Amino acid sequence: MKYVTSRPSRGLRRGNVGMRSIIATNADPIGPTSATGYYNAINPTDPGKYIVYKVVDGAAPLSFTPQNDTEFIRVCNQLGASVTTVNGGLEFISTEDDLSVGAVLNATGSTDINPFAVYNALGSNPSAQGEWFDTKAPDNMFNLDLDDTPQHSLTEYVCVETQTTVRWGAPYTGTIIYEIDTDGSITTKVSATSGPSNGNFSCTANKKYVANKPIHMHRSAAQHAMIPGSLKGTNWGFYFTRYTPVTVYLYSYDDCKYAIFAGTVNISNQVTKGSLSAGVTSTYQFADGTHEGDRINIIASKPILCSVEGNGGDRSIASIAGPFSFRRDSGGINSTIAGAAASTTNTNVVFDSSLDSWAFDIADGSGGDSENSMPNTMINQHYTFGHEVRNYTIVNPNGAQDIVVESWNGSAWVNFATHALSAGSNTAPTTANTGSTSDLNANQLWKWTGEDKFYLVINDGSSDEEAMQGWNSGHVESFFL
Repeated sequence: MKYVTSRPSRGLRRGNVGMRSIIATNADPIGPTSATGYYNAINPTDPGKYIVYKVVDGAAPLSFTPQNDTEFIRVCNQLGASVTTVNGGLEFISTEDDLSVGAVLNATGSTDINPFAVYNALGSNPSAQGEWFDTKAPDNMFNLDLDDTPQHSLTEYVCVETQTTVRWGAPYTGTIIYEIDTDGSITTKVSATSGPSNGNFSCTANKKYVANKPIHMHRSAAQHAMIPGSLKGTNWGFYFTRYTPVTVYLYSYDDCKYAIFAGTVNISNQVTKGSLSAGVTSTYQFADGTHEGDRINIIASKPILCSVEGNGGDRSIASIAGPFSFRRDSGGINSTIAGAAASTTNTNVVFDSSLDSWAFDIADGSGGDSENSMPNTMINQHYTFGHEVRNYTIVNPNGAQDIVVESWNGSAWVNFATHALSAGSNTAPTTANTGSTSDLNANQLWKWTGEDKFYLVINDGSSDEEAMQGWNSGHVESFFL
């Protein structure tokens, strides 16, 4: 945070308050203070508490930490207000150029928290709006990780290939879905919902889609097309044996370089290499009849998004490498980031003694698409899906927990199952599964609620495979403008 008179590069501005929440790079550093003017500030961490900031020209910002509503009102009055309510204090701060307030709020509740994109579209120095805004900058999702793993359903979905009828699921009343154009302008695609809802609309390549509450987005028979911006990494993998030629989709928030390897990762097995431009999807198509059955590893110089599309099938997000990668069953193949088999390949998890690894499966016996693994660093506690479901598998690497599965019948959530899973671990997770090749019921909005994080993979109403992305507590760091 620092005192500013113009909006800082890749940051936020509220009056004289300048903030950066993205990760520093050599090309765009945040420090040292003597060079950039930034000071390390306290972050809000607990719901119900506040941090009030006052920036000072040429000095470190002051931070006040009221622990509840009463203390917040008192701090506001000490800073010059004359208020008796929290709303009065928030309105006072929003009109003072040297003040700002942050808090951890829950996006699943009644308080409306605008996505960062809505703030970003207001201009370089927006006036008071009387609303809360998520502090998540578009190229950094990590300040959402208040529960240790990214809350994918609260981040932007990036469209890497233009699609019609992209389906969305929104389990919470008041959900608003926005489209973010490549110039940062926004369009409301779905107005505030009156209850749990699902639907579809068209999505355009390189545009992003974000909501004020948790959502899930997918395109049946084109599961490669929509990727959460938080599901990003420098090491990805997959394999193929059919539906050739196969196309890889790559998207980055920053300019970077990448290379694709087939088999052991070394220069002699490099298939191609290239550069990615920020905000633009790039593709690479394997020559027909080449590298079938090989472990394909993709390595980037900065975190990227990655998906894969076969010619008529096997379309999915690729597998991001991690310490422990969970999967539906023992089918398919696995790989370390060096292109060798992982040292341990249990039924529902693969891991290696020294390197990150991934797993990928095709031809699971139902449907015509592939499915990716998910590392322990990317799984969630809650999931939703806005279409029919035919079957699902739950993989639990944590303590004993009940996972409640419900579907929306148009007027109420109906319990489908409650799975009482015994304690698992990263190396020996416990599992539950149900369903077969017919829809579990006719309902088109589902949610899974756990007591802790778990991996979820489904077959949808077309029997196509989907490894799911969800959210955790729903808590986000927010500021009032």
